[in-house]
Amino acid sequence: MAPDTTDDDRDKKIAKLQFLIGLTNLQTSQQSKSKSKSKSKPKLDRFDSILEMLETSKPQIPQVEQETYPSRTINAQLQVEKNVIGIYENFLEKGSNNIPEIETLKHVQYVRFYLQNPLPVEMLGYDSLHTWTIYWLLNARCTLGGYDKISKVEKDAIIDKVFSFWMDETDAIGGFSGSDGEYQLPHIASSYAALLSLVIIIDDDNYKRIKKNLDVEKIHQWLLSLKQPDGSFFMHTNGETDVRAMYCALVIINLLGIKDEKLTENCIEWLVSCQNYEGGFGGDLMDEAHGGYAFCGLNALLLLIDTPKQLYDLIDVDSLISWMVKRQYGMEGGFSGRTNKLVDGCYSTWVGALSPLLEVVTGTEELINREKLQNYILCCCQDPGKFGGFKDKPTMRCDFYHTNYVSCGLSFCNSFHFIDEDIMKEDGLAFSFKAAKLDDDCPLGLVDPVFTVPIGAPLRFKKYMKRE
Repeated sequence: MAPDTTDDDRDKKIAKLQFLIGLTNLQTSQQSKSKSKSKSKPKLDRFDSILEMLETSKPQIPQVEQETYPSRTINAQLQVEKNVIGIYENFLEKGSNNIPEIETLKHVQYVRFYLQNPLPVEMLGYDSLHTWTIYWLLNARCTLGGYDKISKVEKDAIIDKVFSFWMDETDAIGGFSGSDGEYQLPHIASSYAALLSLVIIIDDDNYKRIKKNLDVEKIHQWLLSLKQPDGSFFMHTNGETDVRAMYCALVIINLLGIKDEKLTENCIEWLVSCQNYEGGFGGDLMDEAHGGYAFCGLNALLLLIDTPKQLYDLIDVDSLISWMVKRQYGMEGGFSGRTNKLVDGCYSTWVGALSPLLEVVTGTEELINREKLQNYILCCCQDPGKFGGFKDKPTMRCDFYHTNYVSCGLSFCNSFHFIDEDIMKEDGLAFSFKAAKLDDDCPLGLVDPVFTVPIGAPLRFKKYMKRE
């Protein structure tokens, strides 16, 4: 027997029905007026997908929980849903010709401005993140279509800046710190970001200079000093151990060609122990599954094994896929980083990059809904003003971190990845990922899902490091 329906419930249903009928009539009218069917199709497809998201998606939190167990987290989720629904309905009311597209020009201007100018005083909190700031801005610029437009002057300035953070911890060991000053220490994450910046800009003109300044042997000995008997790595001397440190260390090891038994001993066993009952990876044994750790855990394994199929012998691949797809929320279209947490644009990469990797491993065509993710990014994370940048969610401000990882996630939405078997045999699995665009008109660059830099850049850097 159906429950009683109040007048208020009926009014809401009638209002929703009228809204949907109005949108359908508007869409039909615009389709008939369109002069170029092929050019309008992507926007019409996204119009339809947004309409479907609002029609069919259920709230993340059931009504009974909202009423019976109110809490700060439930209220936060409801507020995000309200904000996102309002944005989607606003665009639908304007019609399919007004569905947002990527505004590359203003985003490139945003990252170029901060790459070329001192940071304002309100960004004092970035002081310990200098190498990260360089990487975020530089990589975002490349992803947004500026890879071939970085001048020699800019590259030279970046090289100077990156190496200003080199630090010898002792006469025998060294790495990059996040800032300058006598109290800084070489840090694996800072060194990872510094190295990726060099990976992006290395070329025929500067590779000798980079090689000369990059003391590979000191880095090798430093990483050995951070390696723990259980297979994990300290982030810095006497620091914490977690999956991030493992991934960052293995990226450095593979790019510099210093992979050896001492550095990799017990790494696989330790990583496997970090996959938990949910299917994702935690930062350490028994930790909660998290998008960032899942990205680091899966890619760390890919940096250690020889073929994709070996993953099936090490981890529960199906469980990882199940956890990943549950991170995409139907109403918003974006990803959360953990169970029962809010969507955040940065997980377009941390979780979104798992999709192309696992699609290659499983031979599956599409594991996530790329169109829904694209809707969330372009409607809710893209700065609607003139200055540019990307953000976490509608009520937040744009920043460098989100501008990089959201733009990478948008690139993953518009591409598919595959493995070059010859490169895999010669240079290793992690270097063998290639990509192609799903839409030739997409202005975004292709991104490597293992290293999160332009596709092909890691292998090019590795080969430069072998040159005399």
